[in-house]
Amino acid sequence: MGNLRYLPTRIAISIVANNFMTMVQEAFEADAALKEVQAQYPRIEGLLELRIDTLKDPNPDVKGLLDACPERKIIVTPRYDAEASAQGMTEKFGFIGNLNQREQIYKVALSHRKVAHVDIERSTLHYHRGFFEDFLPHTWEKVTPIISYHDFRQTPNAHDIFELADEIDSFGVVVFGRGNHIVKIATLAKSIEDISAINWLKHYRYKGKGIIGVGFGSEESKLTRFNSPSSRFYLTFAGLDGRPAVVGQPTVSELVGVWKERGYLNNMNGAE
Repeated sequence: MGNLRYLPTRIAISIVANNFMTMVQEAFEADAALKEVQAQYPRIEGLLELRIDTLKDPNPDVKGLLDACPERKIIVTPRYDAEASAQGMTEKFGFIGNLNQREQIYKVALSHRKVAHVDIERSTLHYHRGFFEDFLPHTWEKVTPIISYHDFRQTPNAHDIFELADEIDSFGVVVFGRGNHIVKIATLAKSIEDISAINWLKHYRYKGKGIIGVGFGSEESKLTRFNSPSSRFYLTFAGLDGRPAVVGQPTVSELVGVWKERGYLNNMNGAE
């Protein structure tokens, strides 16, 4: 397959837990899994996604949680139930606090040294627009927002999904300025046509924008995560063994195994 060492190979392990201690424990399990992978492939970058929306607490101690987690880049995700739970999810969950409480989560996350990204749903970003616009530009040099769009019913066709990415990106420029954000589109994917439409987002990189495309809801949707390096998506998501956040989310070992078979990890072990 040629020299593929410059393909993006970032993996974020989603941590799903309903209480503080379990989330910390699973964060360390995920960190250990990533270290095992990185021992063989040092150029793979590993992140933790803390699904704050799975905690059954409207006022979670986010600073304490981040302090207690391993020394690794973190994505903080606090979606409401309408943004986080529907067909294809392993269970129903969502942040149970109000808008002000969610903004407090973002405020803590944006000032914490471990946080590399905050995940913000496009459908409710306008509610927080003023909040985010008040942050000084240097905040967005340290933390990169991921603007997410979820479709729990279907995957748009290739033309529509590309236009959707454009709309999300344009609104991100208005809110965050300078285009310093990543667009993520996650859709219910059950057919090869759905997989192909999501993979079409790979052409978005020619705009110089970070893009993430993921499918969920079926065994077939794993292909969008297996294809992530060749699609040049910014990153993809994996789960701990037996604890996926969504149907169609592979484990880290499964994901890396497929990448290895496909040759995506050639020259990724540190050798020139």
